[in-house]
Amino acid sequence: MIDDAGRWWRCQEFHHANLTTSVIRRK
Repeated sequence: MIDDAGRWWRCQEFHHANLTTSVIRRK
């Protein structure tokens, strides 16, 4: 269960990083 939560957080961070990169590239 803990591993699953860690995987979820990692996915959230990766998704957030992608959004940030997209915004920077857009500008």
